[in-house]
Amino acid sequence: MNKPNLLIRFLSFFMQVFFDLLYHQMAWTYDLVAATVSLGRWNDWVYCILPDLTGSNILELGHGPGHLQKSMKRADTHVFGLDQSRQMGRIASRRLRRAGLPVSLVNGVAQSQPFPAQTFQQVVATFPSEYIVDPLTLAEIYRILAPG
Repeated sequence: MNKPNLLIRFLSFFMQVFFDLLYHQMAWTYDLVAATVSLGRWNDWVYCILPDLTGSNILELGHGPGHLQKSMKRADTHVFGLDQSRQMGRIASRRLRRAGLPVSLVNGVAQSQPFPAQTFQQVVATFPSEYIVDPLTLAEIYRILAPG
């Protein structure tokens, strides 16, 4: 194996471990890490999707620490969140409860969503990881979206 391939494999492994820790055991550092790597622009990037979210029922895949959930619920949008990380679920739930907002979060994976068919008008995922291009995820999104 040549050195560039070895380096790519090492970096890929390192990034997988880093993101797994960031989304799970180290989820409490997520906002700080996101703010640091984006030079303070992370929430601006997350919120830039808001004008495009016009459905009456919206699912956020990978809700993370709940910033978009909080913003959409304040706008009186009926929104649910799905995230694989229980730690992110706890952080987002706490954020919503502190704001006096309802908590509609589910722990699960995008490839096997626990929602009935044709439930949502829109699905949003800000900064998703590799799960978003998984054919099972795409099939599930298609299944849960209402016609139109």
